[in-house]
Amino acid sequence: MGRVCARALFGAVLAALFLLVGCVDKGFIRPDYQSADAGVVVLGIGNTSKTSYNSYSLLFHVLSSNASVTTADEPHGQFAYIPKFMMLGDDPDYGTETESCYVVVRQLPPGQYEIYNFEIVKVEGPGQTKYFSPKPISIPFTIRPHEVTYLGNYTAHGLHGRNLLGLPMYFGAVFAVEDRRATELEIARRKDSSLPTDTEDETPDPMQLHSPLFLTPEAARYVK
Repeated sequence: MGRVCARALFGAVLAALFLLVGCVDKGFIRPDYQSADAGVVVLGIGNTSKTSYNSYSLLFHVLSSNASVTTADEPHGQFAYIPKFMMLGDDPDYGTETESCYVVVRQLPPGQYEIYNFEIVKVEGPGQTKYFSPKPISIPFTIRPHEVTYLGNYTAHGLHGRNLLGLPMYFGAVFAVEDRRATELEIARRKDSSLPTDTEDETPDPMQLHSPLFLTPEAARYVK
């Protein structure tokens, strides 16, 4: 019972962070940003059925911007998927027997951005473990006024092993990156019928990211 309560409490805290972090982190771009000149970013974040973490986030920051973000800190934010647990978190938007995916739809100020890392959280008992890339990555993208920028789908494939006692251990995940525009833009428009019609595809080529943690779907299938 204590473990269940700890997970439920973590879910509530994690969900609340998106509202509270803007109060303590002046550079954080709130998820509810709205403006007349805003652009929209759409991407998918998911996990395989054998990958079980409490949250999956892609971290981004502003490279340069013509928007007025009033802060001394570098403007930054995250695209997150928090799988639902005990009524808290996100329901997947689509999936199969082997994976579930959530489509992020979010307004941002116009400008040049970059996904520079990821964060995966695993809760066990009263504590949590965070996994991220030890080496920053670079996935640049551009937000244009009144346009949709599609960034691709990022599905996590868990890394698992066993300790000296033979007990299962978690080692984070790698992300399979691919273009699922046809499916995910349709879902995004169902979520928000006012999305702009102009769309720019900026799905990165995982082969050009030079990171062992961002792979093609074919390569990610061999991860265990």
